[in-house]
Amino acid sequence: MKVIALLFKSSAWKFTVAAIASFISGTALTAVIYMINEAIKTEMANSDTIIWQFLGILLIYVTTSIFGAYLITLLSQVVIQDMRLTISNKILKASFHKLEYQTKRLFTILTDDINTISSIIIKLPAIFTAVTTVMACFAYMIFISWKLFCLFMIVFLMAFILYRLPLNSYGERLRKTRNHQNVLFGYFEGLIYGLKELTINKKFRSLYTKEIIEPLTEEQKKHQVIGKTTVEIFSRWGEVILFLGIGGILLIIKETGITTYDVMVQFLTVTVFTIAPLSKITRVLPDFQRINIALEQIDSAGLDLEKETAPALEEDNTKIFPVVESEPVISLKNVAYSYYHTEEEKFFKLGPINLDVKKGQVTFLIGGNGSGKSTLAKVLCGLYPPQEGEVTHFGKKVLPENVENFRDQFNVIFADFYLFDEIIHIPQSVIDEKAQEYLKLLELDKKVEIVNRKLTTTNLSTGQRKRLALLISYLEDKPIYLFDEWAAGLDPYYKKIFYKKLIPDLKARGKTVFAITHDESYFDCADEVIMLKEGQLLETHLLHDQLQEFFN
Repeated sequence: MKVIALLFKSSAWKFTVAAIASFISGTALTAVIYMINEAIKTEMANSDTIIWQFLGILLIYVTTSIFGAYLITLLSQVVIQDMRLTISNKILKASFHKLEYQTKRLFTILTDDINTISSIIIKLPAIFTAVTTVMACFAYMIFISWKLFCLFMIVFLMAFILYRLPLNSYGERLRKTRNHQNVLFGYFEGLIYGLKELTINKKFRSLYTKEIIEPLTEEQKKHQVIGKTTVEIFSRWGEVILFLGIGGILLIIKETGITTYDVMVQFLTVTVFTIAPLSKITRVLPDFQRINIALEQIDSAGLDLEKETAPALEEDNTKIFPVVESEPVISLKNVAYSYYHTEEEKFFKLGPINLDVKKGQVTFLIGGNGSGKSTLAKVLCGLYPPQEGEVTHFGKKVLPENVENFRDQFNVIFADFYLFDEIIHIPQSVIDEKAQEYLKLLELDKKVEIVNRKLTTTNLSTGQRKRLALLISYLEDKPIYLFDEWAAGLDPYYKKIFYKKLIPDLKARGKTVFAITHDESYFDCADEVIMLKEGQLLETHLLHDQLQEFFN
């Protein structure tokens, strides 16, 4: 089982010691039953020797079971912590283009699946003790009477097979429920982020839960009820078979006389004692189905926990891009990138694109909706790997092994940017020196403070959030700045500050600026204006006519 492999991987020696301690505790518990049987058989229940032996074995059982449970609990919590950190790191190190449209699924993994695994892993200490107890009891049963043990195993296997029968069906229902969870999370996302629209539209609001959320939750409920009820039915029948089988064994003993009364009593005592840990083990089997499905979801998202996370590429100094003044800061040579456009239900191809961006150059990119501007921006900054052609940085080709360092040259504000509260990556000295000046320039000094490298609030208007994102980009001080329609929707005053003050300031500091924009009145602020149309860059001699057509 993968969960056991994860425990062993976490600490092989702790896992081994815990397994040994659990085995000793299970054996000690069985020894207690043995001593009770021996005391009854020899009528020495009042013997001081028996009492001291009994107390000694009981002490061993308590000590080893607590110690084993402690180690397994420790390992379990380490695994849960490692799992959360590993998945977080794998998400951060995964190819952006593979995870970009899996946000709903990733949220469900980070919440639902991890919690499922966590809730089951914490049961493992009791399961370990139960398994070792059953193993020791089976060994003792063989010691009492191997013939009776064989009869018992036939009955037990029949009961176990009957119990096991519905688990595959239950697993399939769990998979359907889990897949529904991804869809349901998307609907909940709409419920939260579309609250304004739902509040305004009474009819849509009432139908959103009734026609969208309710049917899916009803389907989930149906799968859960049918699955769990089926497991319970077969489980109860398994128990009936087990008890009927024990009754059958008693009948066989009576009719055939294959063993003595004393042996029968001893065997039945151990059998009754074994049923509780056996029941505990069988009842956890559906939980392991849930764990397997959760791990399947994690693996299918490309976040396999058993594979080592690749080392941080940015720490490899051999992959640094040396500045070569004679080479373009970025060059795209016959670059093409294709993807399926879900809204238009067709494939969209960007390119082939040939583009040189010089160090310190200000470039504006324009184009209609769906022309490929944002896709080009993501290729430009290394988020999308080119499917054809190559991207170079100061003449050096951008490859998977150096793309981390290439991306690190950029500060990007996307149209759908996320504003983090924490700015722990910016030195406090830089914040102390420059933050207040930029806050005043962007008229945010009365709205936001930076305390211990954390923004006091991000609960601001869209325009204020954009200005705050720009402030952070200034503090990061990267060589290349990429703005995806940053000025769209802003007041003319802030547009003027952006184009006439901030962009010239960046250029004066030797920064390279690439901005997606529609503000034709500020095209004089750019060294070059380029246009995308249906995924193609227009040739220079065609640009003037296309610009006239675009803005008319």
